[in-house]
Amino acid sequence: MKMKNINNIQTGQLALRHSPGGESRAGLNNGNTVAFLRQGDEPWVYVRIVDGPSAVNGVEGWVNSNYLSCYDDA
Repeated sequence: MKMKNINNIQTGQLALRHSPGGESRAGLNNGNTVAFLRQGDEPWVYVRIVDGPSAVNGVEGWVNSNYLSCYDDA
């Protein structure tokens, strides 16, 4: 499974959204980890929070891929 780390956030948090560009359902910080589930229209990807704020671990939604770096969970 492709895992991605949140990075490059200068201020605030990366919004995990109900739909691409839609309403925010959670905020992620630099260093949080998400699992890539599927690609949407650029730059949106659908992910599951793996290592983030404990209240939202396991939650799925859309994020802007410009703030993700990829690595393989081997």
